[in-house]
Amino acid sequence: KDYLAEVEDIDDLKRPFYMELGERAYVRAKNWAGVRSWFRENAEYGAGEGDMGRTEYYFENFEQLCEEAVTEMVDKIIEENALDISDETYTKAIEYGRDWLADTLADFESECIQDHLLDIKYPITDEDKYGKETN
Repeated sequence: KDYLAEVEDIDDLKRPFYMELGERAYVRAKNWAGVRSWFRENAEYGAGEGDMGRTEYYFENFEQLCEEAVTEMVDKIIEENALDISDETYTKAIEYGRDWLADTLADFESECIQDHLLDIKYPITDEDKYGKETN
């Protein structure tokens, strides 16, 4: 479709460059081998009152981490290809990739929250880490 749009010069089929750049950055971020451990290491959790008055936990900086991961990849793509793009294209590419990454990792976000709840319920002690507790 993109090739046909370029060859035939059909503007209605052409995709904006920020989408292409954002998609490339998304794919790189999603396939980065350390992405899940990086998210876990940098996660910040919050709590609030839900609809039924019960405490609900959330991954406070999930979208921010998605944006950081995609920004890193956009920057690498720009550097590798010596791209000269506008600030608007740069910002839109990051937003596009961030939203796609957040959507893709939504189940992982829930998994992190569940793991956090388990950590609260069953905190790891020095004895758990090292066997016999030392003083």
